[in-house]
Amino acid sequence: LEEVEEQQKQLALLDTQLRNLPLDTRRILELKHRDGKTCEEIAADTGRPVGTIKSLLARTYKALRETFVSDSVQ
Repeated sequence: LEEVEEQQKQLALLDTQLRNLPLDTRRILELKHRDGKTCEEIAADTGRPVGTIKSLLARTYKALRETFVSDSVQ
């Protein structure tokens, strides 16, 4: 039961963090993970360079990881 409550807490935190992302960043995450597109496909869809897409994803993943690490320490 404790494990389920912890998972629910983490999912709620993730949902909040995703909703707080800039719209274009959230859209790129959706294209990558919901739609299963590659960085190259996302770049073509958005008109952005592939390197920009990769950098944006890396920064976003890092920020999300840091949120979970800081939350678990508290």
